[in-house]
Amino acid sequence: MARYRPISPEQAWRSADSCDLTISERYGELYLLTSPFTNTIGCYRVVSRIAAAEMGLSQEEFINVVQRLQDRKVIVCVDDFILVRTWFRHNSWEATFSGNVAKAAAKELASLPNELRAHWVQASLDGGVPEAAVRGLLPEFELATRKVCAKRSVDALGGAREGLDRDLPVPSKEPPNYNNNENNNETKNTTPTQLIFDDSIESHRKLLSPLLAGVEINVAQAILDELVGALESVKRGTRRKPIGSVRAWVAELVKLAESGRFDPELAPIIRARREREHGAAKIEPAPTSRPIAIRNMAMVKSALTSGSTRKRGAS
Repeated sequence: MARYRPISPEQAWRSADSCDLTISERYGELYLLTSPFTNTIGCYRVVSRIAAAEMGLSQEEFINVVQRLQDRKVIVCVDDFILVRTWFRHNSWEATFSGNVAKAAAKELASLPNELRAHWVQASLDGGVPEAAVRGLLPEFELATRKVCAKRSVDALGGAREGLDRDLPVPSKEPPNYNNNENNNETKNTTPTQLIFDDSIESHRKLLSPLLAGVEINVAQAILDELVGALESVKRGTRRKPIGSVRAWVAELVKLAESGRFDPELAPIIRARREREHGAAKIEPAPTSRPIAIRNMAMVKSALTSGSTRKRGAS
């Protein structure tokens, strides 16, 4: 057990990862970053009844917080293991990937389930760890990367002998696959004009359209939505660095998608907001033409007249 764990103030309070977290979710992430269960790689076993007691929560409350953090892609849970995806945004990868610490980290990686090891690779790359460093610590780097791109885990925090609850709800839908790969049989989109450009990026349409020509339609839309979310984060002051070049930023996301490493964080939020706004829009019925209206009125009048005649005959 480490004597202390570092916390980055910028990442904890001003990053896009944390700005939308609730109080309980922030508390949960801070616990998972500093828990006595932690190890050098940010992926470790957890005993839920002990973790809940340390946080001052019931076991059910702890599991609920963990589930919500997984839904927000802050962590990944497989059986009784928890991977903190933001680990290397707080902890120095240089210290982890060198000397005796690297040997300990390699042993910890070897003890992880294969599926979780693949997610650790992706989280490390997202956290700024160079590929060469990951490859030096994990010889099967390429295999692990392909696995995490081929399957995105939706496992809830399951139970094992240490006492984690196996009855957690499992998300009913797979997260959308935003990556281009050789196994994807969907038709490539070559007409970026079908994409939805938010008002905040409409001025960049001519600049970005050539970059997205040939990119799969749902991937291209996710890239645009990620850009919208990032720009809004900069405006709110929750993003650490401003986007200097929109074109270069989007081009980098296109490369990540082509290599199967595009993992959008803000795009789902922007898409959900757009769908809510679209659903709230009023749909006005089409006006009825005059000839059809006259015919309909004649039918109603005839029905009323025949009804009155039958009543008089009956009396």
